[in-house]
Amino acid sequence: MGNSGINLASWKIFYSNVKSGDRLWFVKSKSQGKLLAVATYRSHNNREFGPLIDISLTNEELGWTGNGPDWTSDIEVHYTDLYGLSDCELITHIKGPATIRKYDENVE
Repeated sequence: MGNSGINLASWKIFYSNVKSGDRLWFVKSKSQGKLLAVATYRSHNNREFGPLIDISLTNEELGWTGNGPDWTSDIEVHYTDLYGLSDCELITHIKGPATIRKYDENVE
């Protein structure tokens, strides 16, 4: 099972819409929307850091880096069935930056 983090502002939108079994698509930034991977969402939880021991792994232990000295991720997103798609050269043509996008099959 994998896990990834997203910031709290984007989390509120994600939390109100995501269901177990939804597909998570990982898209490379500044690439016209190159698909990197797809996975199946399972669950999420708040990261927990205690005064004596940490329940969650730290950003450093996860290999995460942010966009500044105050960057952090408050939520862990758990997923399974991660499939790498980098070699497929699939492009979505997504141009604007957004952590989370909602799929709408009725849009052409």
